[in-house]
Order: sequence, then C-alpha cells, then structure tokens
Amino acid sequence: MSSTVDSPDAIRARTEEMKTSASQQMSFTDAELETAIASLKALAGENSSLDWAALRQLMSQVAHVSHKDWQKTETAAQELEMIMKGPGDIQFEQIMERVLIDGVSLYIYIYI
Repeated sequence: MSSTVDSPDAIRARTEEMKTSASQQMSFTDAELETAIASLKALAGENSSLDWAALRQLMSQVAHVSHKDWQKTETAAQELEMIMKGPGDIQFEQIMERVLIDGVSLYIYIYI
C-alpha cells in the first residue's frame, strides 16, 4: 500500500483482497503487520508505552482468525486488554476514538 491517498477503486480492490484473505483465515503478512502497527503507533502518540512487540505478536496469531470462534475471541480480547488496557487509558482512548469516528467516515466515503 502506498503512503498517498488511494482512489476509491483502489481501496475497494484492497478491501476485497483483505476479505478473501480473512475468509481463508490467512495470516497477516509481515508488511500488513508493520502497516497495522505503524498506524496504531501514529494514533497512540509519540509517548506511547504500549508493548508494540506483544501487540504485533498477538496480531500475527489472531488477526486473521474469525471472531465467530468465541473462545479464541475471548482469549485474544483478554490478551489485548493486557497490552492496551481499556477505557480510561489515554492511549486506548486515542486509538478507539479514531477507529469509531473515522471508521464510520471511511465506510461512508467508500460505500455510499
């Protein structure tokens, strides 16, 4: 993926690739993991104290697994909570604010 803003068609194509990978439960590539971690680091801020290596490891193990496997989802959520804390933690709130607010905006931009 480029560091510039992609066209809506490019975003749709990448989304389809990601859906296919997810449906086949393919592990994230190193490049996908690095991109995801870099994005989260940017959201968390320069003074972030998150354990990025632990987060990357967790993502490599479960990011591609269906959330419908409830036991695995619960276990992953518990591990994620140990890394990212939760509501009340400033870094968690910075990341989730972006996900919740801009996630809706991106969806509207792409699909509506």
